[in-house]
Amino acid sequence: MSTRINDGLERQGLTSAVRQEIEQMLVDGDLKMGDRINEVDLANRFGVSRGPIREACRGLAERGLLSMVPYRGAYVREISLAEAQQLYELRAGVFGYAGYVAAQQPNPALVEELRELHAAMGEEVSAGRTRNYYALNLKFHTAILEHTGNEELIRNYQNLVAKLHLYRASGLVQRGSLQQSNVEHGEIIDAMVLGQPLQAFEVLHRHVQAGMRRMLFAQPCDEKAKEGVRDTGT
Repeated sequence: MSTRINDGLERQGLTSAVRQEIEQMLVDGDLKMGDRINEVDLANRFGVSRGPIREACRGLAERGLLSMVPYRGAYVREISLAEAQQLYELRAGVFGYAGYVAAQQPNPALVEELRELHAAMGEEVSAGRTRNYYALNLKFHTAILEHTGNEELIRNYQNLVAKLHLYRASGLVQRGSLQQSNVEHGEIIDAMVLGQPLQAFEVLHRHVQAGMRRMLFAQPCDEKAKEGVRDTGT
């Protein structure tokens, strides 16, 4: 294999790693909507040149997470509250279908993994550690998605989740939200144990809708009025 191809593969791997790091910064709240991506700062932070940073930003822009502004660089995409609500509704359908597929193939290993994650999330609830809970929550959902074995389903769901990172975490900050979210995860495990596809669809779909309501409740009333978002109930 030529040196040029080797260098290309190495660069591709580096770009992928940088892209994952930037996306994690979005999840952690280190980058917020409207923030400009400072290539120099990120290059120093990750110990790479600015080339992989630029390539990673282009890839994230293609996924709808960043906006590329000519002669100004990359910015974290700003998603309106109304758009976030639409993304949540779409995500509810996709996640519900994932549960429907997963429940058709009962797997004790999956149930055990979900129970372990659920217990770990319970510890984070007791300690009030929202960031740690959120990370475990993502793993819980990913475990179900991966069990479907449907790569297109997984890819589309992950793209939806990535766009909602900025809004999703805010809904877990409200008092009692962590506890209620984890109660819903327990209901999801029960549905997986029963292996009833339609029930699994309903439980997973309802969980995402509840997450949307928590997110909307966390937003200022004037912001909801400005966006004209509709009332989803309590």
